[in-house]
Amino acid sequence: MYIFGHLGVGPFITSSLVSRTHRNCGVPEESQAYLFGWLLIGCLLPDLIDKSLFLFKVRYEMPLPMIVGGKTITHTICFPIVAYLIARWKKTSVGQIVAIGIASHLILDFSADSMVWLWSSKQPHSIPPYSFSSPKLAGYLWPLMGTEFVPSYQKTIGDYWSTLWHPVLMFWEIVGLCLFIRTSYQNRFNPFRWPLTLYHRIFRTRH
Repeated sequence: MYIFGHLGVGPFITSSLVSRTHRNCGVPEESQAYLFGWLLIGCLLPDLIDKSLFLFKVRYEMPLPMIVGGKTITHTICFPIVAYLIARWKKTSVGQIVAIGIASHLILDFSADSMVWLWSSKQPHSIPPYSFSSPKLAGYLWPLMGTEFVPSYQKTIGDYWSTLWHPVLMFWEIVGLCLFIRTSYQNRFNPFRWPLTLYHRIFRTRH
């Protein structure tokens, strides 16, 4: 999926888990909009890291052996698990919310991979992403089923955006945009005010 697929569908499918985290951490109601912003960051974080590293590697020919595509280190099941365990150990609600967002990203990416395959299943010799012989599944479950990731043919930002026009991905972008508007309203989240809120919280903490 792409931006709105993650920003809209991610918070929607994790709403009950996020609400439980709010209750367990004793999050006041006025802080939920602030944490919702962190949830959105978690929903995008794997792409922000992996795709940036891959494009940086391609652009500057950097020796990053494991970064062979846009879904590598942070697109593995280990990433949200480790992030969540660290957050629980540190007893930080922000970290737990970010980890939930990361987990939603992996679920949606895997679901989108499967739906795209089903849409194009007439292609010969193609392996469904959910098959145990699939290198894509091995990547998501790294390092349980192997230590290699699937190389990407997408070498530029333009390559990534060109695949957005696939009917499955376009459908989820539209659905995601609608859900993003809905969940933002429910959480009283203003994307233009949130960076300022973040700045004030960091400044207040340091002083």
